Amino acid sequence: MLVPTKAATVLVVEDDLALRELYRTALKSAGHRVIIASDGMGALGLIELERPGVVVLDLDLPLVNGWDVFRDIRSQPATANLPVIVVSGHDLDGIKPQELASFLPKPVDPSDVVAAVDRALSGR
Repeated sequence: MLVPTKAATVLVVEDDLALRELYRTALKSAGHRVIIASDGMGALGLIELERPGVVVLDLDLPLVNGWDVFRDIRSQPATANLPVIVVSGHDLDGIKPQELASFLPKPVDPSDVVAAVDRALSGR
């Protein structure tokens, strides 16, 4: 496993409570600060407020879906280069894979989420 040079804030955006907790536990164990949003509206607010180093994003979300969250991230100058890891059971449908730090199809092992976050933070 890659170890980032400093702990980063990771925003996990997932509406499934069990998955949120699995990702949170794995990422915290890897030394990251983890913040959580259970819907797209909350994610947009936390991105503006907290300025995370990477976003782990589900696409099928209440209030504002993940596709719209992603488009908003890319449209803002302050977040246009923010690494986004999509973890979803859906196709990317309009999101180009090269626009992402990583795409992990569900079901996914939490250790794969940690590895993708570490790769994104190391710039690979």
